[in-house]
Amino acid sequence: MKRQLWLTVAMATVGAGLLLAAGFASSAESSPQADQKNAALGGTLRVDSNVDFDYIDTSLAYFSHSWQIINATHLKLMSFPDKEGAAGSRMRPEAAAGFPRVTNGGKTYTFTVKPGFRFSDGSPVTADNFRAAIARALNPKMQSPASSFLDDVARYRTVGKNQLEITLKVVAPDFLARMSMPFFSAIPANRPIVPEGVDAPLVSA
Repeated sequence: MKRQLWLTVAMATVGAGLLLAAGFASSAESSPQADQKNAALGGTLRVDSNVDFDYIDTSLAYFSHSWQIINATHLKLMSFPDKEGAAGSRMRPEAAAGFPRVTNGGKTYTFTVKPGFRFSDGSPVTADNFRAAIARALNPKMQSPASSFLDDVARYRTVGKNQLEITLKVVAPDFLARMSMPFFSAIPANRPIVPEGVDAPLVSA
């Protein structure tokens, strides 16, 4: 009886040791270095969700999970880091070369777009692509919910190929945060006005 009990305890100890070793091996195999070496390039990401996306059109999408997809696939002038806590609340330039130059008593913002960004079709991203996003959102035929976030915009224009100038009617401390919304991601300047939203595949930057 004592021998059987001893064997049982011994086997349990060996089993626990094997499980622990397997755990360490698994951790080592799934280290960032290993993941980077084995990471696949390209392909299709399939997402299983019990809630459908409202739109994939940046001018219309408003569900939080739709924004998650757009944030991962589209380029904005400003953005918030994908981090937890205080680190994720610090706004930073994304397509912009830096924070905009603010003039006219705090009502005019001039963004400079960094060169080198391209759309998925290979065409370059310029300031005009961000102007197009604003123009499309403001087009009444588009019926975009983004228009309500632009009520205080007096005018907007491109200056050369890499600058976008936006003038507000009044000083608005939250304006930069609004520019980080997916509504104002870079889009092709010729994207059509479709109130139902354009279908996939979308050209994105």
